[in-house]
Amino acid sequence: MKTFALAASLAITALVGTSFAEDLPSAANLVKKHLEASGGKAAMMKVKTRIDKGKLTLTEMGMEATYVSYNQAPNSLNISDFAGMGIVKNGTTDGVAWAINPFQGNTKTANARPDEIFPFVNLDLVAGSAKTLGEEDLEGKIAYEVEFQVPVIGALVVFFDKESGLVAASESKNDDGTVTRSSFSDYKKVGDIQIPHTIKQTGGPLALVITSESIELDAEIPAGTFDLPEEIKALP
Repeated sequence: MKTFALAASLAITALVGTSFAEDLPSAANLVKKHLEASGGKAAMMKVKTRIDKGKLTLTEMGMEATYVSYNQAPNSLNISDFAGMGIVKNGTTDGVAWAINPFQGNTKTANARPDEIFPFVNLDLVAGSAKTLGEEDLEGKIAYEVEFQVPVIGALVVFFDKESGLVAASESKNDDGTVTRSSFSDYKKVGDIQIPHTIKQTGGPLALVITSESIELDAEIPAGTFDLPEEIKALP
């Protein structure tokens, strides 16, 4: 009798586990829903430039800056002006990630991952090997948790809002082993594309909030914007 009861219990457990796994949508379907909710991959791929302007807040340090971000894949430039304290510049230029930082010093890293105008637009290319891990409550909203393996980055966990399909958050591991979570909210339509206007970053070296006050797509970017600064060229 005990053997029968144990076998029945194991069978029920396996059945419940199988049913739960079958109920979870595939990574491919979640990415497809996200791209459709965002306005479509074709529409996003047509965009050649992007300029964001707004406010950056370092929450733990109580520091605030105005910022402007220029993006023309694969290059980018971000400028944060901490009034009276200093200007931080960081970007990616032809595969070189760099930063001019009066607080932490200047840095340069070769073989950086190319920047994209929309960071999740190419998840469909790696969705086949991705795995849906389950559901998670993100501040009262349920999201599907999916782990992707992305070139250069490695493991990237993305949370897709169950209702809207839009990306609610992402997580990646830093070199020191800590995990940085970026949360995306306040989605608004810019042209035909849904773009988050608030990004909250926790974990890692800095906790910050980026609030976009304006986003321009296919705007003209001045020539030379992405040139490698002389200070960076001088670094080994």
